[in-house]
Amino acid sequence: MHYGHILAGRPGHARIAIRVPAKRAHNAFWVLPLVIFATKDTLTFTHGDVQATFVTLPAGKKLWFLARRRADLGPDDRRDDMRSRLAFKSYDPWGDNTDVFVFEIVYLDQYTTLLMPTPFLHLVITIEDSIGLGRHVVPAANITACVYTALHNTITGSATTNADHESARQFLVRIFIFWTLKLVDRGAPTRRERAHLPDLLRKEGVIDLLALRSFVVLFVALSRSLYKDSAVDQGLPLSDDMTKELSFAWKQAHAIVKHVEASYNFEVSSPVNQEEDADSADIPDNFSAAASSLLVNMAASMYFYLVDEYDEKRKEKDGFTPSAFSLRLGQSLAMFDRHTELGEGELFVDLSDDTAKESTLMQKFETMIAVEDEDEPDDQSGPAPMLVLWDEASLPFVLKSKAE
Repeated sequence: MHYGHILAGRPGHARIAIRVPAKRAHNAFWVLPLVIFATKDTLTFTHGDVQATFVTLPAGKKLWFLARRRADLGPDDRRDDMRSRLAFKSYDPWGDNTDVFVFEIVYLDQYTTLLMPTPFLHLVITIEDSIGLGRHVVPAANITACVYTALHNTITGSATTNADHESARQFLVRIFIFWTLKLVDRGAPTRRERAHLPDLLRKEGVIDLLALRSFVVLFVALSRSLYKDSAVDQGLPLSDDMTKELSFAWKQAHAIVKHVEASYNFEVSSPVNQEEDADSADIPDNFSAAASSLLVNMAASMYFYLVDEYDEKRKEKDGFTPSAFSLRLGQSLAMFDRHTELGEGELFVDLSDDTAKESTLMQKFETMIAVEDEDEPDDQSGPAPMLVLWDEASLPFVLKSKAE
Protein backbone atom coordinates (compact mmCIF):
# COMPACT_ATOMS: atom_id res chain seq x y z
CA MET A 1 0.00 0.00 0.00
CA HIS A 2 1.32 3.42 -0.94
CA TYR A 3 0.50 6.56 0.99
CA GLY A 4 0.18 10.25 0.36
CA HIS A 5 0.86 12.71 3.17
CA ILE A 6 -0.74 15.83 4.47
CA LEU A 7 1.89 18.03 6.09
CA ALA A 8 1.45 21.25 8.00
CA GLY A 9 4.00 23.21 9.97
CA ARG A 10 6.86 25.70 10.01
CA PRO A 11 10.09 25.99 12.00
CA GLY A 12 9.23 26.05 15.69
CA HIS A 13 5.76 24.63 15.10
CA ALA A 14 4.46 21.08 15.27
CA ARG A 15 4.30 19.18 11.99
CA ILE A 16 1.19 17.13 11.39
CA ALA A 17 1.34 14.13 9.07
CA ILE A 18 -1.78 12.20 8.09
CA ARG A 19 -1.39 8.99 6.12
CA VAL A 20 -3.83 8.78 3.23
CA PRO A 21 -4.24 5.53 1.23
CA ALA A 22 -3.63 5.99 -2.47
CA LYS A 23 -4.26 3.48 -5.24
CA ARG A 24 -1.03 4.02 -7.07
CA ALA A 25 2.27 5.78 -6.56
CA HIS A 26 3.46 7.93 -9.43
CA ASN A 27 5.76 10.93 -9.63
CA ALA A 28 4.31 12.42 -12.82
CA PHE A 29 1.77 15.22 -12.49
CA TRP A 30 0.50 18.49 -13.94
CA VAL A 31 0.60 21.72 -11.91
CA LEU A 32 -1.54 24.88 -11.90
CA PRO A 33 -0.77 27.97 -9.76
CA LEU A 34 -3.41 29.21 -7.33
CA VAL A 35 -4.12 32.36 -5.32
CA ILE A 36 -6.84 32.34 -2.65
CA PHE A 37 -8.22 35.45 -0.93
CA ALA A 38 -10.64 34.90 1.97
CA THR A 39 -12.18 37.28 4.49
CA LYS A 40 -12.52 36.60 8.21
CA ASP A 41 -15.28 34.13 9.21
CA THR A 42 -15.61 32.65 5.69
CA LEU A 43 -16.81 29.04 5.95
CA THR A 44 -17.02 26.37 3.26
CA PHE A 45 -19.17 23.26 3.26
CA THR A 46 -17.51 19.86 3.13
CA HIS A 47 -16.28 19.24 -0.39
CA GLY A 48 -13.43 17.81 -2.43
CA ASP A 49 -11.20 19.66 -4.90
CA VAL A 50 -10.67 18.31 -8.40
CA GLN A 51 -6.91 18.52 -7.91
CA ALA A 52 -4.52 17.94 -5.07
CA THR A 53 -3.74 21.16 -3.19
CA PHE A 54 -0.40 22.58 -2.08
CA VAL A 55 -0.91 25.93 -0.32
CA THR A 56 1.06 28.35 1.89
CA LEU A 57 -0.41 31.31 3.79
CA PRO A 58 1.66 34.52 3.44
CA ALA A 59 -0.98 36.22 5.60
CA GLY A 60 -3.89 35.20 7.80
CA LYS A 61 -5.06 32.14 9.71
CA LYS A 62 -7.28 29.19 8.78
CA LEU A 63 -8.62 25.98 10.29
CA TRP A 64 -8.61 23.13 7.77
CA PHE A 65 -10.97 20.26 8.72
CA LEU A 66 -9.93 17.01 7.01
CA ALA A 67 -12.58 14.33 6.70
CA ARG A 68 -11.79 10.67 7.34
CA ARG A 69 -14.27 7.83 6.90
CA ARG A 70 -15.39 6.30 10.19
CA ALA A 71 -13.75 2.93 10.74
CA ASP A 72 -16.95 1.37 12.11
CA LEU A 73 -19.06 1.95 8.98
CA GLY A 74 -20.21 -1.12 7.10
CA PRO A 75 -19.00 -1.88 3.56
CA ASP A 76 -22.48 -1.18 2.15
CA ASP A 77 -22.38 2.46 3.29
CA ARG A 78 -21.06 4.21 0.18
CA ARG A 79 -21.88 7.81 0.99
CA ASP A 80 -18.18 8.69 0.94
CA ASP A 81 -17.56 6.90 -2.36
CA MET A 82 -17.66 9.37 -5.25
CA ARG A 83 -17.90 6.51 -7.74
CA SER A 84 -21.41 5.65 -6.62
CA ARG A 85 -24.78 7.34 -7.03
CA LEU A 86 -25.51 6.16 -3.49
CA ALA A 87 -23.11 8.86 -2.29
CA PHE A 88 -25.66 11.46 -3.40
CA LYS A 89 -28.80 10.06 -1.80
CA SER A 90 -30.24 12.90 0.29
CA TYR A 91 -26.80 14.53 0.23
CA ASP A 92 -26.38 17.10 2.98
CA PRO A 93 -22.90 18.62 3.32
CA TRP A 94 -23.60 19.35 6.98
CA GLY A 95 -25.60 16.45 8.43
CA ASP A 96 -24.56 13.54 6.22
CA ASN A 97 -20.87 14.22 6.45
CA THR A 98 -20.89 14.50 10.23
CA ASP A 99 -22.48 11.06 10.23
CA VAL A 100 -20.09 9.45 7.74
CA PHE A 101 -16.82 11.12 8.69
CA VAL A 102 -14.65 12.10 11.60
CA PHE A 103 -12.57 15.24 11.19
CA GLU A 104 -8.99 16.12 12.00
CA ILE A 105 -8.07 19.79 12.31
CA VAL A 106 -4.96 21.41 10.84
CA TYR A 107 -4.17 24.95 12.03
CA LEU A 108 -2.63 27.12 9.32
CA ASP A 109 -1.01 30.47 10.07
CA GLN A 110 1.63 32.57 8.32
CA TYR A 111 3.98 30.48 6.17
CA THR A 112 2.38 27.22 7.18
CA THR A 113 2.20 24.79 4.26
CA LEU A 114 -0.53 22.24 3.54
CA LEU A 115 -0.30 19.37 1.06
CA MET A 116 -3.65 17.65 0.47
CA PRO A 117 -4.16 14.73 -1.96
CA THR A 118 -7.09 14.48 -4.33
CA PRO A 119 -9.91 13.81 -3.77
CA PHE A 120 -9.79 14.58 -0.04
CA LEU A 121 -12.99 15.88 1.53
CA HIS A 122 -12.51 18.93 3.70
CA LEU A 123 -14.00 22.17 4.94
CA VAL A 124 -12.21 25.41 5.77
CA ILE A 125 -12.85 28.16 8.33
CA THR A 126 -10.98 31.45 7.82
CA ILE A 127 -10.07 32.90 11.23
CA GLU A 128 -8.43 36.08 9.90
CA ASP A 129 -8.38 37.74 6.49
CA SER A 130 -6.09 35.47 4.51
CA ILE A 131 -4.07 35.09 1.34
CA GLY A 132 -3.15 31.62 0.11
CA LEU A 133 -0.50 30.90 -2.53
CA GLY A 134 0.30 27.51 -3.94
CA ARG A 135 -0.37 24.91 -6.59
CA HIS A 136 -3.14 22.61 -7.72
CA VAL A 137 -1.68 19.25 -8.73
CA VAL A 138 -3.28 16.75 -11.11
CA PRO A 139 -1.66 13.30 -10.69
CA ALA A 140 -1.00 11.47 -13.94
CA ALA A 141 -1.41 8.08 -12.26
CA ASN A 142 -4.94 8.61 -10.99
CA ILE A 143 -6.83 10.88 -13.37
CA THR A 144 -10.07 9.02 -12.63
CA ALA A 145 -10.05 10.37 -9.07
CA CYS A 146 -10.01 13.91 -10.48
CA VAL A 147 -12.89 13.05 -12.83
CA TYR A 148 -14.95 11.63 -9.95
CA THR A 149 -14.50 14.83 -7.96
CA ALA A 150 -15.39 17.05 -10.92
CA LEU A 151 -18.60 15.06 -11.42
CA HIS A 152 -19.42 15.17 -7.70
CA ASN A 153 -18.95 18.94 -7.62
CA THR A 154 -21.35 19.40 -10.53
CA ILE A 155 -24.20 18.36 -8.28
CA THR A 156 -23.02 19.79 -4.98
CA GLY A 157 -21.47 22.98 -6.38
CA SER A 158 -24.31 25.21 -5.18
CA ALA A 159 -23.66 24.07 -1.60
CA THR A 160 -19.96 24.97 -1.54
CA THR A 161 -18.00 28.15 -1.98
CA ASN A 162 -15.45 26.97 -4.52
CA ALA A 163 -16.50 23.62 -5.98
CA ASP A 164 -17.31 24.64 -9.56
CA HIS A 165 -13.64 25.11 -10.53
CA GLU A 166 -14.13 25.97 -14.20
CA SER A 167 -10.37 26.09 -14.80
CA ALA A 168 -9.94 22.60 -13.35
CA ARG A 169 -12.42 21.13 -15.82
CA GLN A 170 -10.73 22.92 -18.71
CA PHE A 171 -7.38 21.59 -17.56
CA LEU A 172 -8.72 18.02 -17.66
CA VAL A 173 -9.78 18.61 -21.28
CA ARG A 174 -6.25 19.73 -22.13
CA ILE A 175 -4.74 16.71 -20.42
CA PHE A 176 -6.94 14.49 -22.59
CA ILE A 177 -5.76 16.31 -25.72
CA PHE A 178 -2.14 15.77 -24.65
CA TRP A 179 -2.80 12.07 -24.09
CA THR A 180 -4.39 11.50 -27.47
CA LEU A 181 -1.82 13.52 -29.41
CA LYS A 182 1.00 11.52 -27.87
CA LEU A 183 -0.77 8.18 -28.20
CA VAL A 184 -2.20 8.67 -31.70
CA ASP A 185 -0.48 11.32 -33.78
CA ARG A 186 3.04 12.00 -32.58
CA GLY A 187 4.89 8.70 -32.70
CA ALA A 188 6.71 7.14 -29.77
CA PRO A 189 6.63 9.44 -26.71
CA THR A 190 9.78 10.30 -24.80
CA ARG A 191 10.46 8.68 -21.45
CA ARG A 192 9.30 11.81 -19.64
CA GLU A 193 6.13 12.04 -21.72
CA ARG A 194 5.40 8.35 -21.21
CA ALA A 195 5.28 8.91 -17.45
CA HIS A 196 2.31 11.23 -18.02
CA LEU A 197 0.38 8.80 -20.25
CA PRO A 198 -2.02 6.01 -19.27
CA ASP A 199 -0.64 2.48 -19.62
CA LEU A 200 -3.27 0.78 -21.77
CA LEU A 201 -1.81 -2.66 -21.03
CA ARG A 202 -2.98 -2.19 -17.43
CA LYS A 203 -6.61 -2.01 -16.39
CA GLU A 204 -5.92 1.16 -14.40
CA GLY A 205 -4.75 2.91 -17.56
CA VAL A 206 -7.79 1.76 -19.54
CA ILE A 207 -10.14 3.06 -16.84
CA ASP A 208 -8.33 6.41 -16.71
CA LEU A 209 -8.58 6.83 -20.48
CA LEU A 210 -12.26 5.86 -20.70
CA ALA A 211 -13.25 7.98 -17.70
CA LEU A 212 -11.47 11.10 -18.94
CA ARG A 213 -12.80 10.59 -22.48
CA SER A 214 -16.37 10.44 -21.16
CA PHE A 215 -15.80 13.52 -19.03
CA VAL A 216 -14.57 15.45 -22.09
CA VAL A 217 -17.68 14.50 -24.08
CA LEU A 218 -19.96 15.65 -21.24
CA PHE A 219 -17.89 18.77 -20.51
CA VAL A 220 -20.53 21.36 -21.36
CA ALA A 221 -23.39 19.65 -19.57
CA LEU A 222 -21.25 19.44 -16.44
CA SER A 223 -20.43 23.17 -16.45
CA ARG A 224 -23.02 24.72 -14.17
CA SER A 225 -21.86 28.26 -14.92
CA LEU A 226 -22.97 27.85 -18.55
CA TYR A 227 -26.65 27.31 -17.72
CA LYS A 228 -29.07 30.15 -18.47
CA ASP A 229 -32.83 30.05 -17.90
CA SER A 230 -33.54 31.69 -21.25
CA ALA A 231 -31.18 29.54 -23.30
CA VAL A 232 -31.75 25.94 -22.26
CA ASP A 233 -33.25 25.09 -25.66
CA GLN A 234 -30.51 26.76 -27.68
CA GLY A 235 -26.99 25.76 -28.65
CA LEU A 236 -24.21 25.09 -26.20
CA PRO A 237 -22.76 28.40 -24.95
CA LEU A 238 -18.95 28.41 -25.10
CA SER A 239 -16.28 31.01 -25.72
CA ASP A 240 -14.69 30.93 -29.17
CA ASP A 241 -11.41 29.55 -27.83
CA MET A 242 -13.11 26.88 -25.74
CA THR A 243 -15.35 25.93 -28.67
CA LYS A 244 -12.30 25.27 -30.85
CA GLU A 245 -10.52 23.42 -28.06
CA LEU A 246 -13.47 21.19 -27.22
CA SER A 247 -14.19 20.47 -30.88
CA PHE A 248 -10.59 19.28 -31.28
CA ALA A 249 -10.84 17.21 -28.08
CA TRP A 250 -13.95 15.49 -29.45
CA LYS A 251 -12.13 14.76 -32.70
CA GLN A 252 -9.37 13.18 -30.65
CA ALA A 253 -11.93 11.23 -28.59
CA HIS A 254 -13.05 9.49 -31.78
CA ALA A 255 -9.46 9.09 -32.98
CA ILE A 256 -8.24 7.41 -29.79
CA VAL A 257 -10.87 4.67 -30.09
CA LYS A 258 -9.80 3.95 -33.67
CA HIS A 259 -6.15 3.95 -32.57
CA VAL A 260 -6.77 1.49 -29.73
CA GLU A 261 -8.74 -0.87 -31.97
CA ALA A 262 -5.98 -0.74 -34.59
CA SER A 263 -3.11 -1.20 -32.12
CA TYR A 264 -4.49 -3.57 -29.48
CA ASN A 265 -6.34 -6.86 -29.32
CA PHE A 266 -9.50 -6.76 -27.21
CA GLU A 267 -9.77 -9.80 -24.91
CA VAL A 268 -12.63 -10.53 -22.52
CA SER A 269 -11.39 -11.42 -19.03
CA SER A 270 -12.93 -12.41 -15.71
CA PRO A 271 -13.33 -9.52 -13.23
CA VAL A 272 -11.30 -9.82 -10.03
CA ASN A 273 -14.44 -9.19 -7.97
CA GLN A 274 -16.81 -11.93 -9.10
CA GLU A 275 -19.66 -10.46 -7.04
CA GLU A 276 -19.66 -7.44 -9.35
CA ASP A 277 -19.43 -9.55 -12.50
CA ALA A 278 -21.83 -8.16 -15.09
CA ASP A 279 -24.31 -10.21 -17.05
CA SER A 280 -22.68 -11.63 -20.18
CA ALA A 281 -25.04 -9.54 -22.31
CA ASP A 282 -23.50 -6.40 -20.79
CA ILE A 283 -19.91 -7.32 -21.66
CA PRO A 284 -18.83 -5.26 -24.70
CA ASP A 285 -17.66 -6.97 -27.87
CA ASN A 286 -14.98 -4.40 -28.68
CA PHE A 287 -13.29 -1.28 -27.35
CA SER A 288 -15.64 1.08 -29.19
CA ALA A 289 -18.65 -0.54 -27.54
CA ALA A 290 -16.94 -0.34 -24.16
CA ALA A 291 -16.23 3.38 -24.60
CA SER A 292 -19.84 4.06 -25.60
CA SER A 293 -21.25 2.05 -22.69
CA LEU A 294 -19.13 3.86 -20.14
CA LEU A 295 -19.99 7.26 -21.66
CA VAL A 296 -23.76 6.72 -21.67
CA ASN A 297 -23.71 5.24 -18.16
CA MET A 298 -21.84 8.29 -16.85
CA ALA A 299 -24.41 10.62 -18.41
CA ALA A 300 -27.38 8.68 -17.02
CA SER A 301 -25.82 8.35 -13.58
CA MET A 302 -25.23 12.09 -13.40
CA TYR A 303 -28.84 12.74 -14.39
CA PHE A 304 -30.12 10.51 -11.59
CA TYR A 305 -27.74 12.23 -9.17
CA LEU A 306 -29.43 15.55 -9.87
CA VAL A 307 -32.92 14.04 -9.67
CA ASP A 308 -32.03 12.61 -6.25
CA GLU A 309 -30.48 15.88 -5.08
CA TYR A 310 -32.74 18.49 -6.66
CA ASP A 311 -35.09 20.40 -4.40
CA GLU A 312 -37.78 22.37 -6.23
CA LYS A 313 -38.15 24.69 -3.23
CA ARG A 314 -34.51 25.75 -3.56
CA LYS A 315 -33.83 27.97 -6.54
CA GLU A 316 -30.76 26.68 -8.37
CA LYS A 317 -28.56 29.29 -9.98
CA ASP A 318 -28.65 29.76 -13.75
CA GLY A 319 -31.47 27.30 -14.37
CA PHE A 320 -29.61 24.15 -13.33
CA THR A 321 -32.62 21.82 -13.18
CA PRO A 322 -33.06 18.12 -14.02
CA SER A 323 -34.84 18.95 -17.29
CA ALA A 324 -32.15 21.43 -18.38
CA PHE A 325 -29.39 19.03 -17.35
CA SER A 326 -31.02 16.17 -19.27
CA LEU A 327 -31.27 18.38 -22.35
CA ARG A 328 -27.61 19.36 -22.13
CA LEU A 329 -26.52 15.74 -21.67
CA GLY A 330 -28.60 14.62 -24.65
CA GLN A 331 -27.26 17.47 -26.78
CA SER A 332 -23.69 16.61 -25.90
CA LEU A 333 -24.15 12.94 -26.76
CA ALA A 334 -25.93 13.67 -30.06
CA MET A 335 -23.39 16.25 -31.15
CA PHE A 336 -20.49 13.96 -30.26
CA ASP A 337 -22.09 11.00 -32.04
CA ARG A 338 -22.18 13.01 -35.26
CA HIS A 339 -18.90 14.88 -34.79
CA THR A 340 -17.21 12.80 -37.47
CA GLU A 341 -19.67 14.19 -40.06
CA LEU A 342 -18.30 17.72 -39.84
CA GLY A 343 -17.19 19.51 -42.98
CA GLU A 344 -14.13 21.70 -43.41
CA GLY A 345 -14.15 24.57 -40.92
CA GLU A 346 -17.13 23.27 -38.93
CA LEU A 347 -16.70 22.93 -35.17
CA PHE A 348 -19.96 21.27 -34.09
CA VAL A 349 -23.01 19.85 -35.87
CA ASP A 350 -26.25 21.84 -35.93
CA LEU A 351 -28.94 20.11 -33.87
CA SER A 352 -31.73 22.51 -34.85
CA ASP A 353 -33.49 19.80 -36.89
CA ASP A 354 -34.74 16.32 -36.01
CA THR A 355 -31.52 14.57 -37.04
CA ALA A 356 -30.42 14.53 -33.40
CA LYS A 357 -32.92 11.75 -32.82
CA GLU A 358 -30.80 9.54 -35.07
CA SER A 359 -27.99 9.52 -32.50
CA THR A 360 -27.45 6.05 -31.05
CA LEU A 361 -25.79 7.47 -27.95
CA MET A 362 -28.68 9.84 -27.29
CA GLN A 363 -31.23 7.05 -27.77
CA LYS A 364 -29.41 4.83 -25.27
CA PHE A 365 -29.26 7.70 -22.79
CA GLU A 366 -32.97 8.44 -23.11
CA THR A 367 -33.75 4.75 -22.61
CA MET A 368 -31.74 4.70 -19.39
CA ILE A 369 -33.29 7.82 -17.86
CA ALA A 370 -36.79 6.67 -18.82
CA VAL A 371 -36.54 3.82 -16.32
CA GLU A 372 -39.10 4.65 -13.63
CA ASP A 373 -37.68 2.35 -10.97
CA GLU A 374 -33.91 2.04 -11.31
CA ASP A 375 -33.76 -0.37 -8.38
CA GLU A 376 -36.04 -2.97 -9.97
CA PRO A 377 -33.90 -6.15 -9.98
CA ASP A 378 -35.39 -7.54 -13.19
CA ASP A 379 -34.83 -4.34 -15.15
CA GLN A 380 -31.37 -4.18 -16.74
CA SER A 381 -31.91 -1.02 -18.82
CA GLY A 382 -31.00 1.49 -16.10
CA PRO A 383 -27.49 2.80 -15.43
CA ALA A 384 -25.09 1.07 -13.08
CA PRO A 385 -24.82 2.77 -9.67
CA MET A 386 -21.26 3.84 -10.41
CA LEU A 387 -20.22 7.02 -12.18
CA VAL A 388 -17.74 4.97 -14.18
CA LEU A 389 -19.26 1.68 -15.27
CA TRP A 390 -16.23 -0.39 -14.23
CA ASP A 391 -13.23 -0.08 -11.95
CA GLU A 392 -9.96 -1.99 -12.10
CA ALA A 393 -11.50 -4.99 -10.32
CA SER A 394 -14.64 -5.28 -12.46
CA LEU A 395 -13.35 -4.29 -15.92
CA PRO A 396 -14.41 -7.28 -18.08
CA PHE A 397 -11.65 -7.00 -20.70
CA VAL A 398 -7.95 -6.34 -21.21
CA LEU A 399 -5.95 -4.89 -24.09
CA LYS A 400 -2.99 -6.73 -25.60
CA SER A 401 -0.59 -4.94 -27.94
CA LYS A 402 -0.65 -6.25 -31.51
CA ALA A 403 3.05 -5.40 -31.78
CA GLU A 404 4.00 -8.08 -29.25
